[in-house]
Amino acid sequence: MIGKKQFSKGQATVAVRRILAQYQVDMTKINFSANAKSLYFSGSLKKISGKEMVPQEVLNMVNDLAKLGRIRSDLDNWVLDSNSAHFTGKDEKKKNNHKAKEATKDKAA
Repeated sequence: MIGKKQFSKGQATVAVRRILAQYQVDMTKINFSANAKSLYFSGSLKKISGKEMVPQEVLNMVNDLAKLGRIRSDLDNWVLDSNSAHFTGKDEKKKNNHKAKEATKDKAA
C-alpha cells in the first residue's frame, strides 16, 4: 500500500465513522468492520433521510474510504470496492432469493 497511511483498528473505525457521517449515511442500516488494511461493509447504504444515495456521492465516499484501506462489501443495494460503486437496486437480493425459491419449487413439482 504505497502512499497510504497505516491506521490502527481504532483509528480506522473512527475515520470510517467520520466519513460515513460526512456523507449522511444512516449508520443504523449499515455495518462495517475496519482494520489497518481493509474495510468491510454489509447491510444497506442509505442516507439518514431514508433516500438512496446518488452515484457520484457514493463514488466520492468510496474514494475517501479507499484512502484508509481496501474496500469489500456485501450491501443490499450497492456493490462497492476500492475503485468503483454500482447501484444494484434496493431489493435486488430479496427478489433474487425469491426467484431462486420459485425455481426450486418448479423443479420439485
